[in-house]
Amino acid sequence: MTFPAITYGSLTQYFHNAALGHTAAISPSQISSALSAILGGGSTRSGGFNFGVSPLQQSVSASLSAARSAATTASTNAARFDSVNDGLTQLGQIVGTLAPSNTGSPFGDATTLPPVGSTLLPDTLQGNIDRAQRALTLPAGGQAQERTAAQVRFNALRDQAQQLIGNLQTLHLTDANRQHALDTAVADLRSALADSFVDPHRVRALTFSAATTGSATSGGTFDASVQGNPTGNGAPVGRASARAAVDRLGQAVSAARQALAPDRALAHQQVASAQTLVGQFTQLQSQAGNGSFSLGRFNPASLFQFPSSGLLNLFA
Repeated sequence: MTFPAITYGSLTQYFHNAALGHTAAISPSQISSALSAILGGGSTRSGGFNFGVSPLQQSVSASLSAARSAATTASTNAARFDSVNDGLTQLGQIVGTLAPSNTGSPFGDATTLPPVGSTLLPDTLQGNIDRAQRALTLPAGGQAQERTAAQVRFNALRDQAQQLIGNLQTLHLTDANRQHALDTAVADLRSALADSFVDPHRVRALTFSAATTGSATSGGTFDASVQGNPTGNGAPVGRASARAAVDRLGQAVSAARQALAPDRALAHQQVASAQTLVGQFTQLQSQAGNGSFSLGRFNPASLFQFPSSGLLNLFA
């Protein structure tokens, strides 16, 4: 059978005429068959007719696939930001904080320190410089043990910080100024802990002997047996210089995290948005499959099964 051309206008006119009780030139079965051909399959049922939703299902499935792909990409991107942030957080924990000093400089010797055996002295770079300071006040027997402990822990934490910095991924930020700040901070981190004497403010290894300047393969050492210049500058290179170098390292960590924070937050917002879309399209896919797909408060089948008054109100 040859069907008349079906358009949105002709369909609405049909429903309008049917609602008014006029004889329609097109029967419901003809419309159902024509829509089935147009939309990719269908079915009839008593009291009315329905049309297939396979094109709708295909569209929703394609959208769901795209949403899942976007969610995967967003999650991968957010994970990269989290990895760098986690590395910087660990670096900050390794650095520690300066103990109060009454030398007129924040890098001078700590005013007071907890006794040996106390857990109040943190196991950080700054904490182990303080531990080295405390070791010098102990009797000869206990002094040797505390010196060794301070040296072993400081240098182990320094090595751990080097590894964390070496594993930092390169990130591209949305703002040029923040990108510059991040790149500068990471460069400062790398030079401060590299096994090289290029950076005058590098964090040197802890020893209890005369400081060394280092070489192309060594960052040198500082002499933990002397305070040195309380301002952290000049010779001898002692505890004050080490405290100043570690503090600069901490400032670079803070600068990197501050530059990173807005883009990291944006990355997680994109993950949340993508996951919301996945949820929405998953629901639509289920609705399209069971015939409950909703267009407002109507589903595809109900649009063709309204009572006369409803059709009149909807299409008039």
